Amino acid sequence: MKHFMRYYFPALFWALLIFTVSSIHKLPTDPTGTGFVDKIAHFLEYFILGFFLAHAFYNMSNKKHSFWRYFIAAFLGVAYAASDEWHQSFVPGRHMDVGDFIADSFGVIIAQFVYEYNRTKLQWFFSLLKPRPISGRQD
Repeated sequence: MKHFMRYYFPALFWALLIFTVSSIHKLPTDPTGTGFVDKIAHFLEYFILGFFLAHAFYNMSNKKHSFWRYFIAAFLGVAYAASDEWHQSFVPGRHMDVGDFIADSFGVIIAQFVYEYNRTKLQWFFSLLKPRPISGRQD
């Protein structure tokens, strides 16, 4: 259970959050009117998902062939982005947008490279998620 909470729960939670926001029928519009802010938001939300997926798949039991782990994490993230855009086609007031899918996909893929590049530097962040025993000592 600790393994699940540390490695897989963040990605599942974030995917559920994306699904929940995608189910909202009316979201605030881009104040610039260009759609640029919307694409940046899509990139960032899927960058976070991609990062969590990279963390989950890299930390599976066998660390050989990490390229394939990143490839699978990226594939799942891009597939989730496609399913999210398809899901939005059923939500009143929302629609599928290829531009959003492209921004989502770039976010997931770039996150794989960032995670691998910074993996050792970021271990301190994920060590915060590791449960620690409570000391019986009182000061």
